[in-house]
Amino acid sequence: MSHIADESSPNGAIFKRMLDSIEAGNQAMALEIAEELVNENKEAFFPYLMRAVAYCYMKEDGKALKDWMTSISLMEKNEKMDAYVCIISKSVSDLIIADEREFVDFDYLSHIDRVCETLDEHLECNCKGFVYLTVFTCFMSSYLGMEEDEKEQCGEIIPNLVQRTVAYSRDVSVIKDVVNECLGINDYDESTYEEDDNYDLYALSKIVEKIEKNLPDADRSEFPDMWTDAEMKTVLEGYLAAILACEGDTKPLEKYAKKSGTMTELDLAIEDYSRKYLRIR
Repeated sequence: MSHIADESSPNGAIFKRMLDSIEAGNQAMALEIAEELVNENKEAFFPYLMRAVAYCYMKEDGKALKDWMTSISLMEKNEKMDAYVCIISKSVSDLIIADEREFVDFDYLSHIDRVCETLDEHLECNCKGFVYLTVFTCFMSSYLGMEEDEKEQCGEIIPNLVQRTVAYSRDVSVIKDVVNECLGINDYDESTYEEDDNYDLYALSKIVEKIEKNLPDADRSEFPDMWTDAEMKTVLEGYLAAILACEGDTKPLEKYAKKSGTMTELDLAIEDYSRKYLRIR
C-alpha cells in the first residue's frame, strides 16, 4: 500500500511514515501520527482516512468504519477515487485476515457495504462492484502466499467476496475472471462437483456461461451503465444468494420467489438471473 503514498506531498510523506510504522508492527505509533494530523486539520478527508487505516491494523473495525465514513463525507467529487478505494480495500482485507487468524467475529460484508453506500450517497459513484473486486484482489494476493493450514482457516472468506463481486460488477469479463480464479484454486471439476461438495462453484460457472451466452442479446443502451448499486441490491443480490444456497434442494429459491416472483427451478433461475443481470427485457 505504500506505493499509493505520494511522498512529494506533505500528506503523502506523513502517510508513508505511518505505513512504515504499521509494517514495523508499531500500530500505536501509526495511530499517533494519524491522530496528530486529524487534530491539525479536522476539515480535510485525508487525516481521517489515515486514522481509519491505523484503526484497521489495530483491529478496531468500529472506529475504522466511523473514520471511513467521516473521510468520505469530506471528499470532493474530483478526488482520486481509485487510489483511495485501494487504500480502503487493502486495509479491510488485512483486517479480515487478522481477525480470521485470531477467530474474531467481524461482519466484514456489512462493513464493506456501509463504506460503499456512504461513497455512493456522497459521491454518486455506484462503486460497490469495484470495491468488492478490489477487496477480493487484495485478499487473494495475501491468500495465495499463505501456508496450507492458514489457507484452510481463511478460505471460507472467498465465496462471500466472490458472491458480492459477481452480484455488483458491471463488467462481464471481471465476473468471468473472478469466478475462474475461484474455480482454479478449488480444482473444480464439473463432472464431480456433487461429491466434491462444490455446488456453489457449479452454480457460479453456469451463471457465467449463461451471461456470456445471452450477452449479444443485451440492450446496450441499458446494460451495464443504467444499473445503480441500489437496483442491483434489490434485483440481483438476494436472487444470487438464493441460487447459491440451493445445495440439495430448491427451498431457498422457493422462499425467495414468494417475495420476488422469480423462478423456483434451478436451471430456469440461472437463466432468468443472467437475463436480469444483462437487463434483457
